[in-house]
Amino acid sequence: MSSLASITFPILVTFLLDEYGFRWSLALIMAVDLHLLFAMLVMHPVEWHMIKSVDGPKPDPLNCDVLDGKTVKVENYDETIVKMLPGDDGVVDIKATTPTRHESIQKSIIKIVYDNVELDLLRDPRFVSTLVGLGFAFVSDVTYLAMEPMLLFSYGYTKMQVATCVMVGAIADLIARFSLAIFTYFYTVDSRKIFFCGTCLTIFLRIALVCSSEIWYVFTITVISGLIRCSVQVLFPLVLVTAAPDRFPAALALHIIFSGFLMLIADPLIGLIFEATGTYLYCFLAMSVCCLICVVLWSIEYIVYRKKSS
Repeated sequence: MSSLASITFPILVTFLLDEYGFRWSLALIMAVDLHLLFAMLVMHPVEWHMIKSVDGPKPDPLNCDVLDGKTVKVENYDETIVKMLPGDDGVVDIKATTPTRHESIQKSIIKIVYDNVELDLLRDPRFVSTLVGLGFAFVSDVTYLAMEPMLLFSYGYTKMQVATCVMVGAIADLIARFSLAIFTYFYTVDSRKIFFCGTCLTIFLRIALVCSSEIWYVFTITVISGLIRCSVQVLFPLVLVTAAPDRFPAALALHIIFSGFLMLIADPLIGLIFEATGTYLYCFLAMSVCCLICVVLWSIEYIVYRKKSS
């Protein structure tokens, strides 16, 4: 679906700009994106809609006698603070506490982080190497998609030529995804090696795109980049699975968090590079450096762990 959207969206944006202008085009795109909010609101956990079976009344553990015969008096309490009062040995008094709003918010945030993000995965150096490499490759790919139309406009291309070029790249990506699905149905492939090779080729393709402004040359590089892009966008979940086979949800959560923070840092830096140099050459070189970080990290990891295994 993402590839189909990439094919149709450039032509749609070109039509909207011609018919409604820049501001109303943004308003219409925003209206379409607002549907995502309602789509996310209806994505409920299955547990919310499960019917609980009732096998009979269950005793309330807070209002029953403890095993040693002590009487428990229960009030509204904070489960982290329980005080044993001196005097009557047969009575355990649980005092009511009212934490401040600031403390409650802090505890809620910390509980959410520890419940949903398993930070102990970061103790594994191989997982950290995979996480960092995927993050930089992902940021390079997303930034490329955003800056390629700007580069083509700087070459003097028309809106239709830019939209057609982006659409051709998306079609190449879609063809590569279908081909990869068919190929992997008959043959077993190493997703990490394919991702690594695709990232290596991406380094040179980013640089090649700014070497010439000839339209046939740019279209050719865009088609090849679309074919290679499949290895990054499709295979990164499989690479995460190989890094954390039994804990994929936690690994994916860490990948999203790291990539998000990395994009918040990398994209403004690339913008500053363009403002300082006035050319897109160094911006695309910076994207190549992001891919190079992934290649270098994984090469070092391969050499180190190969020596240990031998």
